[in-house]
Amino acid sequence: MLPEIKKIVLTLDMSEHSVNNLKYAVSQAQKYQADIFVIHVVEPITTFAKAMIETYVKKNYPDFEKKEKELILKKVKKEIEEFCEKELGNSSALNCIKAVEIREGLPYEEILNYAKEIGADLIVVGHGKGYAKHLLGSVARKLVNLSDIPILVVK
Repeated sequence: MLPEIKKIVLTLDMSEHSVNNLKYAVSQAQKYQADIFVIHVVEPITTFAKAMIETYVKKNYPDFEKKEKELILKKVKKEIEEFCEKELGNSSALNCIKAVEIREGLPYEEILNYAKEIGADLIVVGHGKGYAKHLLGSVARKLVNLSDIPILVVK
């Protein structure tokens, strides 16, 4: 029996390559009548940056960090939604997108966790922005090596 594709996880970083990722995900979603679940992962703040903020903010750092992080994640989510709307317009393609998830952590781990949580049948990821000698970006390479879910790598 052929595999069914009903849930697609689309990784977006809003780079110039993200447009292709979006188009391929929508193409697959329309072909298989699948839903798209967008994920964008924000990497954690470095220890050095955290120390610098603590030095200058001093009082109530945990509250400050939490509030600022929430604001940033909301802003990123809005930007991802606007990116999708801009690229797809008000077409039926936009209706394929069922959720936009913004997470903090290591990108490959969060993408795999999200894909498992929603029961994804396919993950769409860009190839990365590295040098021509590299075949895949580090996130795409880790996803391909670690995922039990099929991966579509878009160039």
